[in-house]
Amino acid sequence: MTPLVVAPRVIAHRGASSVAPENTIASFDAALAAGADAIEVDLQLTADGVAVVIHDDRLDRTTDLVGDVEGTDARSLASADAGTWFAPAFAGARVPTFDDLIAWAARHPGIGWLLEFKGRWEERSLAPELEKVRLAGMVARTVVQSFDVDTVRALGATAPDVRLEVLVSELPGLPARREWMGAAAAAAVARPGAVDAEAAAVAAAAATAELVRLLGELGAAGCNPYGLLLVEHPKLAADLRAAGFSVTPWTLDEPRQWELAVSAGVDGIITNRPQDLVAWAEGVGTGA
Repeated sequence: MTPLVVAPRVIAHRGASSVAPENTIASFDAALAAGADAIEVDLQLTADGVAVVIHDDRLDRTTDLVGDVEGTDARSLASADAGTWFAPAFAGARVPTFDDLIAWAARHPGIGWLLEFKGRWEERSLAPELEKVRLAGMVARTVVQSFDVDTVRALGATAPDVRLEVLVSELPGLPARREWMGAAAAAAVARPGAVDAEAAAVAAAAATAELVRLLGELGAAGCNPYGLLLVEHPKLAADLRAAGFSVTPWTLDEPRQWELAVSAGVDGIITNRPQDLVAWAEGVGTGA
């Protein structure tokens, strides 16, 4: 196997979420032990305005509570069991507040952070959270990101000193994403009929140009696309990098996906399996 010139950054999705309950201190510990370069987490506000680390809008899947995050106060959420759903060994794990994350990060200064602000955030809600990043001396190792364009604008206005990236699930004006497919299906996507291929190439070029325009307007430094877009649009990563943007796809958990991403020239890979990606990258990088 051809050795890697530069291994991509390994970014642990919600921590090392294949071996510990996602978005918990246990998953952060596991990501650190795995050798991840950074940890990606999700931030939402409780009913009383406390920033907490949790992905779903509802509490049901990853805690023993029911209801919406935004409808639950921080005191109630603090008592939730966020570990038993994953495995009995993690019973009693808590939903971290952003303050808990900052405290953990202060003890482990070698790891970076991708902070995803879920949904719509206004500048007045972002400002105190981003000030915590500054006060903790974390600006240089922090990336802020969101799918929501208005939130991205608010992040840029509130924290021009923090690296800003944009999450993308599909290209502007093109059909919604498909699920990951087998090798034969992926090859069929890459090699449609001649007429279809020409039309698809024109549409993809226009969509990429629109994405590049939007990234520039938002003042973003990078684009973090759904990984399947690299299959559907093989030139996407190269075109984004040529325009000056970093590319870090999500969420890639299999060697065939990692190989495709590396071949496309990505800067980093977001994965639920950082321990396996680190080992794979080391093996590929040495030609093992």
